[in-house]
Amino acid sequence: MPSILLADDNDQNIYLMELWLKGYEYEVLSARNGVEALKVARQSPPDLVIADIFMPVMDGFVLCREWKADERLKSIPFIFYTAMYTHTRDEQFALSLGAERFIVKPQEPEALVEIIREVLNGGTKASVQKPSSDERKTLLQYSEVLLRKLEQKVAQLETQIEERNEIGEQLRAAAENWQATFNSIQHLIMIVDPALRILCVNSAANSLFGQLPEQITGRQYHELMQVVAAGKTGRVVEKVFQTRRHEETEIFDEVNNSWLLASADPILDSEGEIARVVHTVENITERKKMEEQLQSRFREIEKLKKQLEQENISLREEVKLLSPHPEIVLASHAMQQIVFQVEQVAPTDSTVLITGETGTGKEVIARALHELSRRKGMPLVTINCASLPPTLIESELFGREKGAFTGAMSRMIGRFEIANGSTLFLDEIGDLPLEAQAKLLRVLEEGRLERLGSNRSIMVDVRIVAATNRNLDRMVQAGSFRKDLYYRLNVFPIVIPPLRERVEDIPLLVWAFIRQFEKRMGRHIKSIPKRSMDALLHYSWPGNARELRNVVEHAIIVSRGPTLEINPPSSVPETISEETERLEDTERNHILRILEAKGWRVSGRGGAAEVLGIKPTTLEARMKKLGIRRPTSQH
Repeated sequence: MPSILLADDNDQNIYLMELWLKGYEYEVLSARNGVEALKVARQSPPDLVIADIFMPVMDGFVLCREWKADERLKSIPFIFYTAMYTHTRDEQFALSLGAERFIVKPQEPEALVEIIREVLNGGTKASVQKPSSDERKTLLQYSEVLLRKLEQKVAQLETQIEERNEIGEQLRAAAENWQATFNSIQHLIMIVDPALRILCVNSAANSLFGQLPEQITGRQYHELMQVVAAGKTGRVVEKVFQTRRHEETEIFDEVNNSWLLASADPILDSEGEIARVVHTVENITERKKMEEQLQSRFREIEKLKKQLEQENISLREEVKLLSPHPEIVLASHAMQQIVFQVEQVAPTDSTVLITGETGTGKEVIARALHELSRRKGMPLVTINCASLPPTLIESELFGREKGAFTGAMSRMIGRFEIANGSTLFLDEIGDLPLEAQAKLLRVLEEGRLERLGSNRSIMVDVRIVAATNRNLDRMVQAGSFRKDLYYRLNVFPIVIPPLRERVEDIPLLVWAFIRQFEKRMGRHIKSIPKRSMDALLHYSWPGNARELRNVVEHAIIVSRGPTLEINPPSSVPETISEETERLEDTERNHILRILEAKGWRVSGRGGAAEVLGIKPTTLEARMKKLGIRRPTSQH
């Protein structure tokens, strides 16, 4: 079945032609313009093409010329079928392009099919005569239809022209607004093409380069850089053509004493090549000033932060910043006398030595001294001399420089420097090694110290409160404590009597401890049986107030109602003759009992250290001193 390609922009014509030709058993292909016709023919070459002349994109004349120039298509017959181009000159031009026929619309289907058959059979080129007089009426009607369509198209074109003019006006207004906005921007904006030609620049060029935009536009970028902008753009545009990414740099303009930020960004075309480069130069002097101010403040903050970190490193393990002391129970005359002594000496800077058995409340008295002193605005700093090994006690007290000894990886501020302007509480002073006693004595006498690894003296203003449960008189006689240091510390001695010597304080202490634990455990205790209180009053309390506190806590944990049953521990043997040995053995037995009850767990919540009310490091130091070792089966 022969195939015919119809090229016409009129859908009605295409429809009618398809009906006629398919009725004569022709296969019909269609296209709405010359470009589409060539595309269809090259994909599926027809046996014949019939083309209109007046078509969009590519008309029939151009289509015929392209058709006959194509090696694959030039042998395929080409027929012009037109209603507008009816002059003899049009026919001659069409045939000169290589067309086989030039037919004027309209034609009767039989006549048109006859011409198609003749051409397909290799007939010679000839023109079809114009319609006879009988066909003029049909031609006139057809022409009127085409005229109306032409008028419609003209009207459409006029509407499109008006719309385009309106759009043009809007574009011109938008361009003017854009230009005004472009020029109002305070920093330089410049567009450069790949040939480094400046396409446009805003008005900021005048203040930066001293030239108007029209003097710069069209010039070569490198020429401008050499003449008027040397050192003001950082050559970022050239860098963008090399790196193909955003580039920026900060430049100091020495002439104007200002900072500039020069940047450039590539604009890529559809193939990924650089089509334009947007170049900006912004004055960032004020920003730099603000950054410098911020950096200065950050440096100051960092300095304070490091100082605080150094203090925290020292304070984290052993030093406590103590809160205001709890109320001291004053039922006994002995405690009333102690408070009177505290009130006497607190306003002075005199050194105070607090002595008493373990657990009598020496730290509570030290806090009271500090809170009543003129130094109460600063935190009380404390250190337990028994909790640190002899090799570290000096660096903890006096500080060290980096590299002062093996393992000293950083500088550390000692307790004396931390307590400068405040009070330093030296707990367990009797456990201070002799080597450190001499250096402590010098600090107390001269008010200056040197860190380990340094020969620079540092002045300190520290009020000393020391405490011990040891008999310093015997230690001085035995040569284990310096006599001169003892006299220097013992300026104002305060001796806290053991709890067994002030039993009238026990009921008030019990209720004070109950109130503390009630808040923590969410319990409410209303009463204590008389037999329980009598048992507490008759117990010797070798661990003093600390032991009483632990007994009360244990009782609250195991109690189930508002009445608190308290049973004191079993009495310990009192057959040892020498008082010092009896106290140490009592302490040893008490620690052993607590450790066994807690499964030899020293630290952590519910551990022996928490029950005893002391730090784990202090407990471990006392265990070492008293020769207490964990049984092998408990490891």
